[in-house]
Amino acid sequence: MAPKYELTYNPPPDTFQRMWSPLLEYNERAVGNAKSRTLAILLKDVAAEVIGGLWGRSLWGSLFIDIMFVPEVMRRSGVGTALSRP
Repeated sequence: MAPKYELTYNPPPDTFQRMWSPLLEYNERAVGNAKSRTLAILLKDVAAEVIGGLWGRSLWGSLFIDIMFVPEVMRRSGVGTALSRP
């Protein structure tokens, strides 16, 4: 039987979990424990106020970036690259 493809901007509430659960089970069998650790690299100004940074998760030896923000005046100066390097 051929699958049916449907694009929707309003997926049913349980759809994500129905896809995520079997994917997580598969990945855990293949590479081990799937417990991630939340991490943040905070970009602060001289007054120690957070003005940007990187928010992500470490999982299976990899970094998964959820968001990264660099203020416009700091862009193209290497700040974003520095945030994403170990």
